[in-house]
Amino acid sequence: MRVIKKKKKVKVKRKRNVERTNKGWIKKGQVLNPKGRPQVPEVQLLREAVAAVGIQKKKSFYALVAERAYEDNTVLIALLRKFTPDLKSMEGVIANFEASMSDELAQIILGKLRKRYQQE
Repeated sequence: MRVIKKKKKVKVKRKRNVERTNKGWIKKGQVLNPKGRPQVPEVQLLREAVAAVGIQKKKSFYALVAERAYEDNTVLIALLRKFTPDLKSMEGVIANFEASMSDELAQIILGKLRKRYQQE
């Protein structure tokens, strides 16, 4: 019978030229990740493909979407749902906000809104 030994995990310390305080915190102005957050390859590939087809067709992606929205109402509805808030969800937020404030605060906010929109 053979006994299988477990391999020990060895922690490898990477050397970074980062100055730290006595408590181990990173000093102000130091960067741990100088290259920044890595880009998602699928998103980058999609951006490049959209740009390449746009050059080939001599039309931007947004112009094509706008044309399709004028032709087909389902495309227009999908776009509006992406870019505008849903009215029912806004009503719920406003109702919760109104219920949580005092009458004085509501009057102050109402007065400021009236001033702002009467000037324009």
